[in-house]
Amino acid sequence: MSASPGFPDPQQLIPHRGPMLLVERVLGLRSDGVSCEGRIPPNNPFVLSDRVPALIAIEFAAQAAAVFEALARGEADSVAGPRLGYLVSVRGARFAVHELPVGEPLVAHVCRAGSAPPLAVFDVRVEQGGREIMSATLGAYCATPGSAP
Repeated sequence: MSASPGFPDPQQLIPHRGPMLLVERVLGLRSDGVSCEGRIPPNNPFVLSDRVPALIAIEFAAQAAAVFEALARGEADSVAGPRLGYLVSVRGARFAVHELPVGEPLVAHVCRAGSAPPLAVFDVRVEQGGREIMSATLGAYCATPGSAP
């Protein structure tokens, strides 16, 4: 895993580790969103015959949204480590495929659609090979240090 020039490694930004860490690097950051690249690792627990259900694209997009939140808060150098967040809603999800292949590059585009801290809403899109494979609106609870949902 490698960080993109100018951006920290996603492991500095989100708590996911091992085969559940899907975001590999930040491609670009805007004031209202982020684009991240990632892939499904072969040892991910959802893998069956080198494929995973397309629903995993939602998790990938949610991780990209968490990366955006961490970057927007300037937490890359935080001593406390990544802050926890929780995916609380998925609306209007559309899938162009039923399954995703393991190890193939994916790109998540995240745009903050609104927020009322500690809640935030994101419009997300996941692409594979330049083709949109999933879009949705995600709601997230972004925990503050020392808080619990």
